[in-house]
Amino acid sequence: FSDTAGRGSATGARTVFAVGDEKQSIYGFQGAAPHMLGESGSYFAGHARGASHTWNDVSLTLSFRTTTPVLDAVDSVFVDPVRTPGVARALGALRHESSRQGHAGLVEIWETELLEATSDVDTFVPTGERTAPSPAVRLAGRIADTIKDWLETGAERLHSEDRPIRAGDILILVRRRAAFAPAMIAALKQRGIPVSGADRM
Repeated sequence: FSDTAGRGSATGARTVFAVGDEKQSIYGFQGAAPHMLGESGSYFAGHARGASHTWNDVSLTLSFRTTTPVLDAVDSVFVDPVRTPGVARALGALRHESSRQGHAGLVEIWETELLEATSDVDTFVPTGERTAPSPAVRLAGRIADTIKDWLETGAERLHSEDRPIRAGDILILVRRRAAFAPAMIAALKQRGIPVSGADRM
């Protein structure tokens, strides 16, 4: 265990400090492999303890970004190891706290949009008009309709500022741009909803 073994010119104890978040690596962002964080942590912990060094696993559970209802939903997903095979369980169940106590939040789970079987059409109908709208297009339409309703009725409020939601308050996050972002932008524009484009969206 070269990082802490032996003597060197420095007089203090040699240490290892590593920070990582397996949950942020689930989608393989920039080639990340979430299981490797847990494996590396176990490797270093075993060697440190074997050399009689102190090893601390520090769980960073306080979130400054989001609210309690959203964090509770995330924790509910991650509590099932079948759904999250890349997340280590060395620290026990994942439970997060929000620094934004008392702030509103809501998680909705919508029905999945599935491929629809195409019906028989006239041979002379152009090919592009024969297929049913893709799931991405239908989902984009549902989201855009929901946003349009928010903006037109004023029923949805931004509680932190005690006012109705505006278009600029809404952020749409997508897992991948290729299939969904163009459809989402088109659906918003068709309904006259201001949108900044894929990079901002």
